[in-house]
Amino acid sequence: MRIHELSGATVLAKGGVRLEGPDAVDVFYDGETLEVLSAPNVGEVAVSGAGCSLAAAVTAELAKGASPLEAARTAKEFVTVGIRNRVASGAPFHALWQGGAR
Repeated sequence: MRIHELSGATVLAKGGVRLEGPDAVDVFYDGETLEVLSAPNVGEVAVSGAGCSLAAAVTAELAKGASPLEAARTAKEFVTVGIRNRVASGAPFHALWQGGAR
């Protein structure tokens, strides 16, 4: 099996509440810069929509002209606020509130 290196690829690996530790950790890597984006965990229940909202927020920031790292940082903050203001449900998970960041 041959493994090909992704030349010029940027990766944002999202963590989550299911990972151990006191912080929600995401990792940004663009081939040169490796940055851990960390925020204190909020709650103990998974939040539906966090990953999709993270991707959408990164895309929105890139469209506004942010660098990939700046976009990842802003998106992380947006999702963290949305999780903090999450909507509880009777399901085994809560829902991200996208109106949380103002």
